[in-house]
Amino acid sequence: MNHHSVRGEKAERGDKGDKRERIMSSAMRVFASKGFYGAKVSDIADDAGVADGTIYLYFKSKDDLLISLFEEQMARVQVELTRAMDGAERAPDKLRRFIHAYLELVADNRHAAEVITIDRYAHLVGGARMATRPEDGVVDADHRVFGVPNLFIVDGSVLPTQGAANPALTIMALAARAAHRLATRQVHADTPTPADAR
Repeated sequence: MNHHSVRGEKAERGDKGDKRERIMSSAMRVFASKGFYGAKVSDIADDAGVADGTIYLYFKSKDDLLISLFEEQMARVQVELTRAMDGAERAPDKLRRFIHAYLELVADNRHAAEVITIDRYAHLVGGARMATRPEDGVVDADHRVFGVPNLFIVDGSVLPTQGAANPALTIMALAARAAHRLATRQVHADTPTPADAR
């Protein structure tokens, strides 16, 4: 083994972390510009300056790469948002800080924002299920969060499951219904469903 091959071997070992980061950064740019389905592994490899096969040394598939990106970005978002809310004692202050920090993150990381809201994750369902009592869900039939005044959730997360069809029209109908009921005073934002509702 000569001097050059030893140095090359060390550089290659040290380059592994850098190469993975380069691939991740390139994937973020390519997914953001072409979308997940329009992006090819070869596009990511070209952007990262690596051979196509190199991607598979770090990730099992394009799906695995997207999931890794999503998880990494969401972990970062969670840390940043938690840090932003530190020290705020009242709920309105926490909410204000949360929104401000989130909008700053989106403005500073345009590609990351595109990736974490990519088509595959556009309609997450079941996270804030609609129910008749707080023991079974998060919001009531008028989308009011149980036990929290002036807080409504109107999106796909109130649906218990997602069928085979895209739920966008259902979400729009739910939003229109909630807006109509608020506008016509059939439901009041300042009168929350009690947290101990039965």
